[in-house]
Amino acid sequence: MGAVTPYHLLSASEDSNIHVWSLSRLLELGADAGHEPDLTLSNHRGAVTDLVVGPSTNAETSLCVSASTDKTCILWNYQTGQVLRTLLFPSPPLCVSLDASARALFACAEDGGLYLIELFGDKPLVGSRSAELASIVVQVNAPLGVSDVADGPASCLALSHDGTSVLTGHTKGKILQWSLIDNSHPTELANLNASVTNLVYLPLLSPKKPCKVASVVKPNQSQRQYSITAQLEGDFGEDSRFSYMLNSTGLPVDVVESATASVLDSHSGTKEDTRLLKENEELKAIIEEQKELQKATMQYRDGGKAS
Repeated sequence: MGAVTPYHLLSASEDSNIHVWSLSRLLELGADAGHEPDLTLSNHRGAVTDLVVGPSTNAETSLCVSASTDKTCILWNYQTGQVLRTLLFPSPPLCVSLDASARALFACAEDGGLYLIELFGDKPLVGSRSAELASIVVQVNAPLGVSDVADGPASCLALSHDGTSVLTGHTKGKILQWSLIDNSHPTELANLNASVTNLVYLPLLSPKKPCKVASVVKPNQSQRQYSITAQLEGDFGEDSRFSYMLNSTGLPVDVVESATASVLDSHSGTKEDTRLLKENEELKAIIEEQKELQKATMQYRDGGKAS
């Protein structure tokens, strides 16, 4: 089994080792197909049953998780080889998956249980906020739920894009859906009558490919780089307003009309401002008159009292 990132290839097998290969080294000219991997991760004591890698490619946050028949899942930094944490299950984990942000780990074990491990919860298991040493083994005991014995053990799982449900494929052909909202018993989605080996959600947005590769020339002694010939295809979008005006003969009629309307609107706005200023001046004059009248009234009252 293996996992791929934009820069690395990770492989694992029954020898309990995980090998990390650099894609640039594998593809370079004259590379020996039998050369040693960049790194070997070898803390497991049993066959590796599954391997998943996180989305980050940063050397400090390069996370991968391996499951093994020794009843453990190990969290690694696959670029440095550091063991970040070891999780111990009551039964051997058979398949694992990380959520989209690599903050939670889902694992299906041989006992039929689906387990959820929060990596950065109230008590973070990894990272600078973790209060425990990385060498301390974390016991994982309580599953979210357990599938029926008749369904057989899970061989693969997939997490939905919104993180509200999990699909598990089983050796006896069933595909079960687990709801993470109400934590209810899993429901059967399909029965393929054959072992389910892989489950993948389709991407929400299909990637647009504005070009297609016509030919690829591998490196040779004279040119030590790949040579790729690509062909542009499809429409790259609507013309911009600038492109429309540039390709028109003279000034387009709609542009002239829009400019004229904006000028008229600016004049009407100026007239409105003038009217408001005039009203403000009139109000100020009325207020000043009221002040003078109040002042005269007070003086008259004071004079009457003095007499």
